[in-house]
Amino acid sequence: MNGIMKNQTFFKLVLTCFVGAISIQPLQAQLTDISIEPVFEHNGSIDGVPAGYTTYRIYANLTNEYDFVSAVYGDSQDPWFLSCTGTIFQSNGVNFNFATEVNPVFFSAFPSAEYDSWLTIGAMDANGGVNVQSTTYTMSPALTLFNQGEGFLINDPIGASVFVVFPCAAENLEFCSQGNSAFAGDNQRVLLGQITATGDVTGMFNLQVFVNGNQAEQQVATGYTFSTNPADVFGCTDPNAVNYDAEATEDDLSCIFPCTLVLDEAALTVTSPTCAGSNDGIIQIEAVGAQ
Repeated sequence: MNGIMKNQTFFKLVLTCFVGAISIQPLQAQLTDISIEPVFEHNGSIDGVPAGYTTYRIYANLTNEYDFVSAVYGDSQDPWFLSCTGTIFQSNGVNFNFATEVNPVFFSAFPSAEYDSWLTIGAMDANGGVNVQSTTYTMSPALTLFNQGEGFLINDPIGASVFVVFPCAAENLEFCSQGNSAFAGDNQRVLLGQITATGDVTGMFNLQVFVNGNQAEQQVATGYTFSTNPADVFGCTDPNAVNYDAEATEDDLSCIFPCTLVLDEAALTVTSPTCAGSNDGIIQIEAVGAQ
């Protein structure tokens, strides 16, 4: 995967994005897995979308029709990312961060807008019956890179999320869930995003779910991975980490590095001052290890 490059001190995500299979974390709860499914294979017939791209949708698969996805989030402890091995598509002219910004009226003038890449909870457009909100300030840097085709990654200590407010009291559950796409509904799934891309698409999401519409019973589901490549195995791919997994093909950002700090004497460099009395001499040495 060229989507994520990681060393001991920093992450860089390059989203530069096939079909169907899923890799999941085995967690026993209302969220059973996250799947990614192809919905349209592009042959160049859509103005503005080159041939070779595929539009996918990402779903949270749940247990009950009243299961409610209230948030998708990420931070340094539970990273949230989308990556791919090819190229991600973002529509020219009309571009959306979230599905609730999508107005189908635009599609006649900007056909490619229908296949734009975006995040959501439930809604496919502004008519989805939900108000998808976000922690705007902390989401902004990741969305900027996402819209530039450089990927989506939340893995800092502050973190970020998209969320929807639970709409009703328990006694009104049957009524208020109608038309609200953050509930699992008859299909027992909730849409989390659309991505149009080439190559293999992978990701890891963390969700908060109100079990069967009960706000007092919450599932916090972390580390759910998915891929369009059925051969993908998620784990730590850095040989320098203590939890390196030789069988892993996709890095899930779980690597743990040794806590010992060592000075690399072979990297010692000494630069003498340019002349007597000058203060531009340099002694430089590198430290390795720790995190």
